[in-house]
Amino acid sequence: MSLSARHFRSFLCCGLTLLLVGGIVPAVASAQQDGTPRAQLLRSATDGSPVYITYYPALEDRNPRGVMNAGVVVLLHDEGGSRLIWDKTSAPPGGKPFAEVLQTQGYAVITVDLRKHGESVTEGTTPTLKVSDYSQMVLGDMVAVKKFIFDEHQRQRLNMNKMAIVAAGMSAPIAAAYAEADWRLPPYDDSPSPANRTPRGQDVRAMVLLSPNSSAGRVNLARSLKFLQAPQLGIAFLIIAGTRDAQDRNQGRNAYQIVSANRHNADRTYFERPNTNARGTDLLANPAAKAEIPILNFLDKHLKKLDIEWQDRRSRLDR
Repeated sequence: MSLSARHFRSFLCCGLTLLLVGGIVPAVASAQQDGTPRAQLLRSATDGSPVYITYYPALEDRNPRGVMNAGVVVLLHDEGGSRLIWDKTSAPPGGKPFAEVLQTQGYAVITVDLRKHGESVTEGTTPTLKVSDYSQMVLGDMVAVKKFIFDEHQRQRLNMNKMAIVAAGMSAPIAAAYAEADWRLPPYDDSPSPANRTPRGQDVRAMVLLSPNSSAGRVNLARSLKFLQAPQLGIAFLIIAGTRDAQDRNQGRNAYQIVSANRHNADRTYFERPNTNARGTDLLANPAAKAEIPILNFLDKHLKKLDIEWQDRRSRLDR
């Protein structure tokens, strides 16, 4: 990215603090919640640009231990796409769109229109992407999505510490850069003991990259993956790229080689190569690719089954 790692981290710390303080949501007991998907307008943390999402709340009957223990999955589109792909057209023949499938599996799900895609277009402007827009997706759009997740977590409607991102093509480096930033956030200085300090981030536990691009503007996939593959972080990765995808140019394999380089990651890194020319989100709807099955199995093992208890994520100084 064009921003230095230190600047990147400092911006996110300040931005998240302002967002959280500006809209503190107390921890409250979760009431029975309506599972109906709903569209919602967020505002990017950097410049207030519109960021539209569709939110699929975790279902009570799919979470016997309570929705406060439900993992949350964020779905990101490719360049030129929109969240409607996840909401409407990601279904294999005779199946349901992928966002609905995830909800029926017990997850809270958020589909996102990144800036200048789908509905996330500022009125009166032309949605032409500039190099700086990709960094803004990381620093602004994804931070706004995380703030929404924080609010729902504090209402005990999901567990933000069980978060996964599924990203296609262009959004793969965006997702990885955001996950890196999330893991670099220091905890609140709210306890004498570092082990007892309340985390600000370190919530992304699993990532699915569909036909990942190596870069988006100055946002570089390999740079972030080299940080995220550290065994002590424990992040799981599933990378899927079709064997006949002419645009892949070994980008999927290169990403897999980075995250699997350390032998301690062997039990949580996967590379699927379906025999298809389908790419990105098309891998889900393509009957030959059957990408839905390995993704669901991956998330079940590396997100749903994580034994991470819900905790109040406000600083102890603000409770």
